[in-house]
Amino acid sequence: MQMGKSITLRQIFFLLYLSKTTAAPYFLTNLVIPEAGMAAWQILVLDDFFILLGTYMIIKLSELYPGENCITYFRKLLGKWGGIVAVLLLAGYFFFQVILLSRGIADIARLGLLLTTPQWIIVVLLLWPAAYAVSYGITPITRFIDSILLFGFPLITLSFLSTLPNINLDFFTGFWLWKPSMFISLNFFGTFNYICCFMILYVLYPHVQATPRQIMGSSALAVAVASTFMYAPTIYLPMLIFGPEGVLAYRAPLYAAIQIAPLNLYLIENVGLIFYSIWTIYSIVGAGLYLFCAMTLLYSLIPIRKGLWLIPLGLIPPLSYAATFVSLFQFIPFIRYAGVYTFGIGILFPALLLLIHAFRQRKERPDEAAGNM
Repeated sequence: MQMGKSITLRQIFFLLYLSKTTAAPYFLTNLVIPEAGMAAWQILVLDDFFILLGTYMIIKLSELYPGENCITYFRKLLGKWGGIVAVLLLAGYFFFQVILLSRGIADIARLGLLLTTPQWIIVVLLLWPAAYAVSYGITPITRFIDSILLFGFPLITLSFLSTLPNINLDFFTGFWLWKPSMFISLNFFGTFNYICCFMILYVLYPHVQATPRQIMGSSALAVAVASTFMYAPTIYLPMLIFGPEGVLAYRAPLYAAIQIAPLNLYLIENVGLIFYSIWTIYSIVGAGLYLFCAMTLLYSLIPIRKGLWLIPLGLIPPLSYAATFVSLFQFIPFIRYAGVYTFGIGILFPALLLLIHAFRQRKERPDEAAGNM
């Protein structure tokens, strides 16, 4: 597998934006609304703070080791075996993101489109093109993300706007409610599976044609656009239509809100179908991006070099099984506990690596001074 050509600043913006938004319609409301209701914006703001913090720490780490990705500096900081464990833990995060996207798209398909099709078949159909795309490197993936986001963003916005006639502002209560307990709950940590877009920088940073300051600015812009045009509608539109309590009765509240939109523009009769179709493509390319990052990490641990492109295809059955072997009510707790895992890998782990580097630098300076005497 080839990494491909360098990634431009525009492309890294699209990659970060897609990474943050692609899973947002899937089960996020099941985590945020029970804890916060209309005050969910407080969780979203804190999440955005953690995104910027995590992005900053990973960029600082990458600056310390120019031209290297996490595979090499993990081993320098943690030793050979510690580096291998760290690579596996990070790959586990990317694999769970693939599972989350697969389960989300399969659940929505079973609700209104493929009522009798087994979920595992839907997941296999989703993962097959994503796994095959990995063998071509990151360049085709970034180009496809460019085109699909530019084409799909107006239609997604139209889908959101189509729900406005159904909004009931009487539900708009408790916006300023303050509940400190929601910031330490498992549901809050579960949101980290949706926001940690910066984790792709562990793998992709050395290939981005931009300065650290430009990458940080691009990340901040991606966070602002994603929060404004995706996370706020995803959370608040269903609540304003079904109510903060009624929304929990739906397995896919956002899709249900769009599906009942009273829009008929001749050629556009079923807005929900358009939304689902575009988001299926988003999910495929998002799964391809995460699978590419996971395989880049794992290939560094595999001694063989021929036939590596077959490994992602071979992972389709176990990933499909992992995404569908339990019911939705059993899957939601997995998201919560995986969120704690993601918080550790995305926030605590880079902070620990920076501390290890600072400690080593401090220890080396007296040794250098003693050697010069």
